Amino acid sequence: MNSAGSVKPYRAMLLAGILAGIFLIILAAIILVQLLIFPLGDVNRFAIGFFDKRIIETILFTIYQAGLSTIFSIIVGAVLAWSLANRQDFPFRNALIALISSALVLPTLVVVLGIVTVYGRNGWLADITNTIFSEKLPFSIYGLTGILLAHTFFNASFAARIFLHRFETIPDERHKLCFALGIGFWRRLKIVELPVVVSALPGLAITIFLLCFTSFAIVLTLGGSPAYNTLEVAIYEAIRFDFDLPRAFQLAMTQITICFILVFLANSHPDTLSPPASVKRLSRYQHLYSSGEILFQYTVILVFAIFFVSPLAAVAVDGAGPQFVRIFVEPIFLRALVNSILIAAASTVVALTFSLAIASATATLSLPVRLTQLSRNSSFFSGSLVSRILASLLSISAMVYLVFPALVMGLGFFLLFQRLGGNPVIWAAFVVTIANSLISIPFAVSILRPAIIATAKKHDRLSASLGLGKWLRWNMVDWPALKSDITYAAALAFCFSLGDLGVIALFGSDEFRTLPWLLYQKFGSYRTQEAGAIALTLLLLVIMIFWLAQQTSKQEKSG
Repeated sequence: MNSAGSVKPYRAMLLAGILAGIFLIILAAIILVQLLIFPLGDVNRFAIGFFDKRIIETILFTIYQAGLSTIFSIIVGAVLAWSLANRQDFPFRNALIALISSALVLPTLVVVLGIVTVYGRNGWLADITNTIFSEKLPFSIYGLTGILLAHTFFNASFAARIFLHRFETIPDERHKLCFALGIGFWRRLKIVELPVVVSALPGLAITIFLLCFTSFAIVLTLGGSPAYNTLEVAIYEAIRFDFDLPRAFQLAMTQITICFILVFLANSHPDTLSPPASVKRLSRYQHLYSSGEILFQYTVILVFAIFFVSPLAAVAVDGAGPQFVRIFVEPIFLRALVNSILIAAASTVVALTFSLAIASATATLSLPVRLTQLSRNSSFFSGSLVSRILASLLSISAMVYLVFPALVMGLGFFLLFQRLGGNPVIWAAFVVTIANSLISIPFAVSILRPAIIATAKKHDRLSASLGLGKWLRWNMVDWPALKSDITYAAALAFCFSLGDLGVIALFGSDEFRTLPWLLYQKFGSYRTQEAGAIALTLLLLVIMIFWLAQQTSKQEKSG
């Protein structure tokens, strides 16, 4: 076997990953430099501004709402996952799991519009309450209540999917042994089921907190007043409404510092969010639960199903009317639709290119067989410390978006645009494409990396013995094995970009719109019928993309 030849694909993977990581780090450095070289004027006044009462209140509320959202999401997600794992006979269980699996990529504004329709002052729930009890709703959807409700919708679904994977690793024999020994509910929960929740908790909690901490569209639309602003929304208002760039910079640097700490902590639990291998569930123990436990599990699933499906149903009902047909002949809508699809397609290509490079490189650095072969041909890889440092740097580079969230990134590009000038429409399209690509990279890497490792363990030795080069190996081995995961990652990236209202909120204009920006404009001007039609369009596009990805995956498995 030609040792030098067999190591070439691994070198190529490492080189591509390192180049991708360097590019992302340089991009982050450019954004940071633009923020740091911003002319501050009176330095003393600027430094004191960090201790401004409004900034401190914004920081505290951002942390408070993110903390509460994380707690609610973890609790609801864990209880739902436990119920789904133990009630495999629930009608439409697989359909519900498929729905909650797509929650993270549902367009935020679409869900917000549905939540307002269901829980708003004149919404469905208010009509039911008024009809039955002749009372108004005891809460307002705007403010902290609405923010927590929307965050729980998205993140409890995300948490439930992660926890469900963990529950599926528990062999049935453990449950049946507990029942045979007469172990009660609380003790059974403690010794069998709670440990799998705890194992996923650190990384999951940090990730959800980070997502809620950097939340923009939800807080922008449901916050209701400056008292409920997060750092992200405060940056947007400082730029878009007040053009107070020093204040925007103060907020941005504060957010970068906190996000960097959170990303560092999340990176210390890299495998927490990767689904472990499932154990075949025989599910013969389910009838052994008490009637109270069974009733509780059914109730939890039913209540969450109603909670999850009702906003989506509201969007479908409100959007499906004469206005849904009319918007397809409006030039503004058609331009926004074309812009959104083109940007989503470009973002998907960029995100997949970088994600595959980084995932392949980090997988190579975590596989002892590959490292051994690399070290035989280069003393650079002879020490494990080098590989660990490289793997950590690559993992951090994939999380650039989490350190520099949309509005912070937008501010950096905005300042760069102020310096360089140019066509604002071209700038907007470029910046939105880059930002939307970065949104998907952390999630795409987490999908692709375990798949690449599994493929490597299965095929590396045979590929090396046959002397397959990097392109021949890709065509014959890697692509057929990874096609399903790559398709899923592509669908995820496309949908993330399609529904994002982040950087476009800074760069959107009458000359350049995307569907989320047009939806926000219609929603903000109370043109609810048109907003409903646009929301339904976005929802149908996301459903179609995921359906196509699922069909591709099924064809691969059947083939």
